[in-house]
Amino acid sequence: MTPGTLVKHRWQGSSCDSPKKLGIVVSHQAASVYLHEVVFILWHGSEEIEREFPHSLEVVKNEVR
Repeated sequence: MTPGTLVKHRWQGSSCDSPKKLGIVVSHQAASVYLHEVVFILWHGSEEIEREFPHSLEVVKNEVR
């Protein structure tokens, strides 16, 4: 995932009442010796950037037809 990628949480079932529906990747931090790969997301309607693991996110494809 690169900055500018539109994402959503991968597991949004009926039990997930999270307001975090869509977000945009602000920056990416590669895995290092002590840390896992993480991305920093700005969620729609939020003013704070949050850290997320890429495996819990799904890329939203912007297709215009």
